[in-house]
Amino acid sequence: VHERAVILIELAQVLCYHDYTEQTECSALDSTHEALRLLDMVPKTPHNEEQLQDDKAQALLWLYICTIENKMHESIKQEQRTKNSQAQGQRNAQVLEGIETNDLGYEDKSQDDKFLYLGITFNLSADSAQSKCLDDAYDLWKQLLSKGQVPAVRSVEQTMTSLHIMAALYRMMGKPLQAIESYFLISELSSVLADALGMTNALCQIAKLFFQLECPGYAETILREAEACWQSVDRSKDSSLLTNQMLAVLQSRLCLANCKVEEGLRLLLETLQNPALQRPSKLWYLLRASTLQLMALYLGLPPSTLPLALRQKLYAQGEYGAVCITGSL
Repeated sequence: VHERAVILIELAQVLCYHDYTEQTECSALDSTHEALRLLDMVPKTPHNEEQLQDDKAQALLWLYICTIENKMHESIKQEQRTKNSQAQGQRNAQVLEGIETNDLGYEDKSQDDKFLYLGITFNLSADSAQSKCLDDAYDLWKQLLSKGQVPAVRSVEQTMTSLHIMAALYRMMGKPLQAIESYFLISELSSVLADALGMTNALCQIAKLFFQLECPGYAETILREAEACWQSVDRSKDSSLLTNQMLAVLQSRLCLANCKVEEGLRLLLETLQNPALQRPSKLWYLLRASTLQLMALYLGLPPSTLPLALRQKLYAQGEYGAVCITGSL
């Protein structure tokens, strides 16, 4: 039963992003619901407890993802129906163009306005109920990682990947506190795996979220911890360069918050001048965007705080970076 549930979770991941309606009789949502039902039937033992927790959390995570995907497809279908209705309405309006004595044009316009809102299906209570499965997945993983040891799960790498997906989903949902809690779980798992680079990256993401929440004091505490972790990172790894630059950008942001403009500007210029910042990959694009956003904050400082010479130097360097980004797209 347990193995069948795991296979159904994997099937849901495939069906979620590929249309196999002609080959299968179930949807991705059906697979996740059935997987959860089977997992609830599995008796808990000391031997399978941690694996069962992880599998349930994985199923809940994919239940949320599949639900979102399903709603998106339904919205697309609804939008298409709306467009078809609007097209039919326009054809009817052309027939009635010659007889506007009773202001039939106004009625058509009202109908068009009604179509405008057909695709909007947001509901606050439904959204809260929908995200409950994601919160339940978080609770399961939090309990699993609270023991301070490597969990006995099917695949630690898969668990780590799922935690990153959960953190990203919370960020997309505009729930930074839950995203921070998710990154703390990633940090804890990285710690028990002795993955200093993974732990540093997770702490950097937490610091970034604290800056977004305008909590520089908390961000400073997290950055100190990230700097300490960074000392244990193997610098020979290519991925460590990205982390190093990310730390520099966050330190520059902290300097700005603490009114240490010259020190922060030095860190920012060093980052902007680093050739690695022009690497063509998604993670480097995101770092470039963060760097240019920070540059905009510095350029927004009054002349009394940021002298003209430094302002021109920063502007010139930022303009060069923006041109490089455009050229690499």
